[in-house]
Amino acid sequence: MAISSSTEAFDRISNLPLPIIHHLMSFLPAKDATRTSSLSKKWRFIFYSFPILDFDQFWFEKSSSQPMSYVQKIEKFLNYVCESILRRLDQENSIQKFKLQSNLHGVESENRIEMSINYAVERNVQELDICITQSKYFTVPQSLYNARSIVALKLTGFELNLPDLLSGCPLIEHLSLLCCDGLKNIKVSSKKLKTLELVCCQGLVFLEIEAINLQSFLYNGELKPCEINLTACRFLKSLSMFHARITDNWLEDHISKLLLLENLELEGCIMLRKFNVFHQQLRKFHPGACERALEVHIDTPMLVSYMYHGNVTYFGSFDSSSMLKATLTLPQGDGTNEWFLKLWILLKLFGHCKVLKVVCNSYEFQYGKRVMKEKDPLCSSAACRKDAG
Repeated sequence: MAISSSTEAFDRISNLPLPIIHHLMSFLPAKDATRTSSLSKKWRFIFYSFPILDFDQFWFEKSSSQPMSYVQKIEKFLNYVCESILRRLDQENSIQKFKLQSNLHGVESENRIEMSINYAVERNVQELDICITQSKYFTVPQSLYNARSIVALKLTGFELNLPDLLSGCPLIEHLSLLCCDGLKNIKVSSKKLKTLELVCCQGLVFLEIEAINLQSFLYNGELKPCEINLTACRFLKSLSMFHARITDNWLEDHISKLLLLENLELEGCIMLRKFNVFHQQLRKFHPGACERALEVHIDTPMLVSYMYHGNVTYFGSFDSSSMLKATLTLPQGDGTNEWFLKLWILLKLFGHCKVLKVVCNSYEFQYGKRVMKEKDPLCSSAACRKDAG
């Protein structure tokens, strides 16, 4: 009975309409979805018509027990990718998502990766995620500049040569560029774009964004000089700037024009000195490691989340919601009266918070290395203060 029951259950799944089976497979990890191809001939057909392709060299090497050299590993993995694509050539369905993560070695591997990208573009791929790990940047195939079906694009380790990134890809809503090169003076103009991430893109000097529907922008410049203009993004709700050379005037000018901004994150922006954050809609403000900031004025009546880490900074004013949950991560003080006075002035500003958490970091030397240790946090709330009298 047990065998027939399991067989019947299996038949119920395999006899479902193909789109439903594909939808169920989309919830599986890539390696488990691949294993379904070995169940039967029918499941082999189901797998090779599956519109989600995920090729990860790390997982491929981990599943192989044969000892191989670095070059052999790359060759075997890319052979597997090409063979998988060739088995799908007779399938006419479009590709929903195509993901490839691979190392690169030599012209032959470049050709195979380019062939894989071209195949995805030809099959009207909607989500494309290509990560290339290598000593040099991988040149984008020409077909990718005219991929009119792509909705989400993520590229890592590429060389890009177009001044307008989205001129040939009008449907892109989500764009992520990580560790890419060739971006010097670029313009991003789109009515569809909703999220944009630029992380460690070498050589970027000027960036202009004209995307009226952009809702989230993340930039990590590793302190490389770059001029950024996104005042045209009137509907921006989330702005994250990491290691960006933005000034006090730049920040205040953009905040005053981004009327719908709700989340603001600043990390390692060392050019900030004395700046004001006045905004009626801002709900989350997370500044940190802006080591040269001397004075900050904050007037955000809707603010409910504030997270700060760095030196004790002078706050000229701090107005926020009574529902504010604040976390202050500060370095261990030198124990002088001057330091305690600064700390007292700082904590006094947060007396209206619903929850206040203060964490002090200290450094110890262990086995010749400098190790940061986090001390027990001091937590307080309205209830705690009441109990304390």
